[in-house]
Amino acid sequence: MICNYFSQPSNVLDFLEVSVSISLTISSIQHFKNINCFSNDGLLPWYLFKKNYKPPFMSYGIFDHLFDRRGMFLMNMLRIIMLPLLIIGNEEIHLLILFLITLLTILIYIRSAIMCNAADQVNNIILTGLLIHYLLESAYGALASQVHLDATSNPAVIYFFASLLIISYCSSGLLKIHQIKWRNGVYLKQVMVTRNFRHPILLKVIRGVNRRKFKYISQMIIIWQVTSFLMPLLPNPLFYFYLFMCFSFHLVTGFLLRLNSFIWTFTGLLPCLIYAHEKIFACL
Repeated sequence: MICNYFSQPSNVLDFLEVSVSISLTISSIQHFKNINCFSNDGLLPWYLFKKNYKPPFMSYGIFDHLFDRRGMFLMNMLRIIMLPLLIIGNEEIHLLILFLITLLTILIYIRSAIMCNAADQVNNIILTGLLIHYLLESAYGALASQVHLDATSNPAVIYFFASLLIISYCSSGLLKIHQIKWRNGVYLKQVMVTRNFRHPILLKVIRGVNRRKFKYISQMIIIWQVTSFLMPLLPNPLFYFYLFMCFSFHLVTGFLLRLNSFIWTFTGLLPCLIYAHEKIFACL
């Protein structure tokens, strides 16, 4: 049933938009909680430019107001208001809403990159990819209608998102496999302890787990990540086992590491893998 539902490109992209919208809402709420971390003088963080000076194109006063504490609050509030319109809004304004949300998200990320995580980076890529896709679809749709073609029958953006997810898994696994402390589970336990420092009950449970269990779990994660590039080529039973591993990993990561946006962003990309697997495996 799931496979049939996500065999339609429109369903895949709709699910992705909903997931990203929830992830961005969570991200904005986190910004509200940490709003005092932003100084009132505005300005972008200098480390992005590698020099301790204000870039010439930012010499206008609007940037001071845009990136100060009030500006960040207003941008996040505007994004939260616009996100429901992306999902339930009129198709005629869908592209405009997507453009504005993409712009706001990139501006927020630039100003607060030091507070962001991988999910925020992937959200930027997803929004930009969706924007390019719908722009091309709009332009190509007018031409396709003249020759009676379906401009949305097999969008390349879904394959791009599936590749993005696989690359993120493989690169993460390859980085871990070269570190002895990832292979023996030391880093996995350290990360879980650090992220749950303010939760004494859970922290006590984590510290009480045998080190050997962390070793086995860490090695299993590494093997799954490094071999994830095979997913589009696997037969259905193995593919759905890997898919279950993906979902479980993001669910546990979001809960234990307090990375709630991870759950929605990366889970939202899983239907792209289902779609790509169905199309690629059918050609083999």
